[in-house]
Amino acid sequence: MSELEVFTIEGRARKLDNGPEGVSSGKSYTRKARAAGWLPANIIGKGKSQPIEIQPKLLEKVFMYGGRKFELELSGKKQMVKVHELQLHPVKRTPLHVDLMSV
Repeated sequence: MSELEVFTIEGRARKLDNGPEGVSSGKSYTRKARAAGWLPANIIGKGKSQPIEIQPKLLEKVFMYGGRKFELELSGKKQMVKVHELQLHPVKRTPLHVDLMSV
């Protein structure tokens, strides 16, 4: 991989309404999302935070080959982000949550 190559990770937005159609935030929702192969994440930038989900295997690939900066595709829009904080499981060392900062 060349140094100038930028990885792209696809993400999806997470809705934060706890309506009658089902819970979409909180502990039970994040557990179900992790079981389905998604990693809860937040994009931090300009005084606001946007909850999203990304695929953890792609994040691991970025860390192995590309460092901490990558391109995030969310709803057809691409933006450069960097990993601000990564929370790992204390025993398994698998990612639990990641905070991304807009660059």
